[in-house]
Amino acid sequence: MALTKLDVANATEGHQVFKITSTANQSLANATEVQLTFNSAPIDTNSITSTANNNVTITASTAGTWLIMAQSRLGERPGRHQLLLQKNDSLILMSEKSSNDAGSGANPTIEMIGILALSSGDVLTLEHYQQSGGSLNTVAGYDAPSIQGVRLF
Repeated sequence: MALTKLDVANATEGHQVFKITSTANQSLANATEVQLTFNSAPIDTNSITSTANNNVTITASTAGTWLIMAQSRLGERPGRHQLLLQKNDSLILMSEKSSNDAGSGANPTIEMIGILALSSGDVLTLEHYQQSGGSLNTVAGYDAPSIQGVRLF
């Protein structure tokens, strides 16, 4: 069965979807993996997101195969940055970009996507690493930073 369209407004238990995001900029220390914080969960059909704990916790009824997407933006270009999705404090998915152009006015975005088998009790968190020589801020907006997911089966 192909997934052709998902009507989030009329989602049922058969359509399990979440999106956890932040509307505030966050400071990222240089050369440090910083766990991102979230203050909004505009989509959460099964109450698996937590803005208090900045994570997504899979339950028995939501265990299965998920399409997971994550992204973050920076206020200026770093030499290198990584987005790290952790499952139970272990790296499960990573994306890396080098942005060596020193031009101003850029807000580089980093994204990742993966299909993951998730079990009851699995906890997902998102970290952002940047190596610019100093602290940089994330830029909130355009669904960044965020973790989003749809259960495939």
